[in-house]
Amino acid sequence: MSTFSELGLASKLVERLDQQGYETPTAVQEKAIPAFKKNNGDMIVQAQTGTGKTAAFGLPILEQGVSPNGSVRALILTPTRELALQVAKELGRLNIDPSLSIVSIVGGMDIGKQIQGLKRNATIVVGTPGRLIDHVKRKTLKLGDIQTSVLDEADEMLQQGFVEEIEDLLSHCPEKTRLLFFSATMPREVKRLAETYMDEPENIQIERTQGPMIDQIYFEVKARDKEEALCRLIDQADEMYAIIFCRTKLMVDELTERLRQRRYGVEALHGDLSQSQRNKVLNQFRQQRCKLLVATDAAARGIDVSQLTHVINFSFPQDDESYVHRIGRTGRAGKTGIAITLITPNEHYKWQRLQKTLKVTVKKHAIPSIDAVVKAKEQQAKAKIEAIIANEVEPEYQEMADTLMTEHDPKVVIAAMVKQLCRNAFDRKAYQKMADLFQQQSRGSREPSRRKPGFRGKRSGGYKGKFKPARKDRY
Repeated sequence: MSTFSELGLASKLVERLDQQGYETPTAVQEKAIPAFKKNNGDMIVQAQTGTGKTAAFGLPILEQGVSPNGSVRALILTPTRELALQVAKELGRLNIDPSLSIVSIVGGMDIGKQIQGLKRNATIVVGTPGRLIDHVKRKTLKLGDIQTSVLDEADEMLQQGFVEEIEDLLSHCPEKTRLLFFSATMPREVKRLAETYMDEPENIQIERTQGPMIDQIYFEVKARDKEEALCRLIDQADEMYAIIFCRTKLMVDELTERLRQRRYGVEALHGDLSQSQRNKVLNQFRQQRCKLLVATDAAARGIDVSQLTHVINFSFPQDDESYVHRIGRTGRAGKTGIAITLITPNEHYKWQRLQKTLKVTVKKHAIPSIDAVVKAKEQQAKAKIEAIIANEVEPEYQEMADTLMTEHDPKVVIAAMVKQLCRNAFDRKAYQKMADLFQQQSRGSREPSRRKPGFRGKRSGGYKGKFKPARKDRY
């Protein structure tokens, strides 16, 4: 493995990296930085989320310094406000030139302050396509001297339908502008855009590390049992810190409310939240004052949390790329994460097809029984008590313990304290019965259905039965 010095970066920049806690380059940094520095050609870099892509393109751009005429020399496009702000913040941490200005341009923020930032000779502009186009039309952002344009999470941007905005922005850049695409996946839309705007790009592909870093498992449950299954998994885990993905805003709100009714500390994140509400929720989540976040795919894009223990697909992912981006939010910074997917019997065909496309085999697990969940919670409580004992108990508490022990049966005293500490954590009535599909299906292996999803019953040559077919003109 190389060092940052061996990648050819300036010594002062290497010193800043050391100050910021960077030890050795990640795989994408090790390959992309030298490639960026050795020529001026276009590049396509395929690497999963959370692998250090920001530094991979950011460090060489920062090293180029301020433009001689004070104009914008680098444009970085991101699919979300959060990712743009995160990239701008990270570049600010790594910047060693006080005269080099980094400005974030995103929707939902004061446009007046953004204009002021651009007027102060911004060198690097990081933003979302919509707001960037707005500034170009206002002529507050001029792209005539852009040397490098970066599309960060290019697949996500195109999936969100930003292709026209991207093409509009690129049309305002000089023809000689260097293009860098960073993407976790390489769908047709990204390839098509590259073919249109890139000139013989260098392709860098970083092998996925999700095998050893992300433990992928799935559970098959009936749709009505999904919430119960989720609660058992949360309770069985020790200190779960997770994003729970739902397909729609309504599902996010409904699941969040039901989890709150069951006394879980949980917050919701979706597109209907104002920017101030969104910031409040994300701050609570990052500070782990709330350890469960229920979110839509779009709302969760750009969230940078390196300590997540779990990602849970409560709703089946929209497509293969969505699955990759979801699970890529755990297992970061060299730590192992767990990606859980809950599927219903009707989704079994899609799940098998997704695994085949991504060339992964995900192991099926059984939903823990009520007894297993309660046993796990008892072990967690015991571990917490033992940790308190190991750290020595203050004298005032020991004095109270002596008094209680002389007045009552010691076992009863301890039991009362455990009850106070754990509340109703061991109450089996808090859980509901659910169908055990794991046991039912383990009696015989089930082949994926060859029929299309949603088809039930035997194929028939014609209409038979009590009800007439619905008229097509009613739909």
